[in-house]
Amino acid sequence: MQSGTYLRESFDLGNSLLNLQRYEEAEHEFEAFLKLDSLDVQGWYGLGVSLYQQRKYEPAKSAYQKSLNIYPKYLDALVGIGAILRDQNRFSESEKYWLKVVELDSANVNPWNEIGLVKLKIFSIKKQLTFPEKLLKWIRLMLYHGIILV
Repeated sequence: MQSGTYLRESFDLGNSLLNLQRYEEAEHEFEAFLKLDSLDVQGWYGLGVSLYQQRKYEPAKSAYQKSLNIYPKYLDALVGIGAILRDQNRFSESEKYWLKVVELDSANVNPWNEIGLVKLKIFSIKKQLTFPEKLLKWIRLMLYHGIILV
């Protein structure tokens, strides 16, 4: 059994590497950390973030899911899976995760913004319309600043 100090330092190093955008190194640090403490919700989340940033979507989703298996109401992991599904153009599935976040934290504006964008994407697909990426970025910006209400 490793000491708590060693575990904490290992976890903190993983987070520092994430902050430095050294995602592959962070991935390895979180993997090493999780070998010592496989029930750490934030460790699985950190691994998920490092994988997501490398566009390793399925392993990232699996890491986020392991966080949720330990703590089903972990908002950050729900957001992570919602983002992966959105990035994979799986909008209907993505919306379900954003709705779970809203259910747990209705005051949080960000999931409402994502739900609005997901609905726009679904609408555009159903109507065979295409929204240029710049327009979607503009809509996201306006939603973020509260100029457009969903």
